[in-house]
Amino acid sequence: MNMFDQMLAIKRFREQQAELEFIRQRLRRTEAEQETEKAQDRLNEFRDWAREREAAMYDDLCERVVRVREIEGVLYEVSQLRKDEGYYESVLHKANDTLEEETHVLSERRQAHMQTVRMSNKFVELANVYHEGETQIRNNKEDLELEEVASLVRDRVDWNDENGGDPQ
Repeated sequence: MNMFDQMLAIKRFREQQAELEFIRQRLRRTEAEQETEKAQDRLNEFRDWAREREAAMYDDLCERVVRVREIEGVLYEVSQLRKDEGYYESVLHKANDTLEEETHVLSERRQAHMQTVRMSNKFVELANVYHEGETQIRNNKEDLELEEVASLVRDRVDWNDENGGDPQ
């Protein structure tokens, strides 16, 4: 294995590693997308449930005579529902931040992979040029050797013709 083959093997290994990192990151981004969707679904479900719960509590208050303490209890529960909604919103916000970060890292991994592919391709081109040059040098050397042999044969034939025959 010559130096170019070894270097090409290294370039291809780096390219494969970059591709694996890109694939892994794409999976992480997909997982982040799924978590964001789940968080959005949980928030929507909670909001629907909280709206129904709040309406039911107020309906209950409106259907009968109540004490101030019961009104305060309902107001406290409604404020707790708002606090819980804030929790679900913060989970969604965090999931969106994670998705944004994973998308950014994916873009970086894609760029790194593309760069390693370009480097490998450039190196392949360089190796091909080198090998073509080596082949051309070998061919030229063989041509020169053949010309030298042909020249020696011509010189011998000429010498034989000048000396009147076969030198044996």
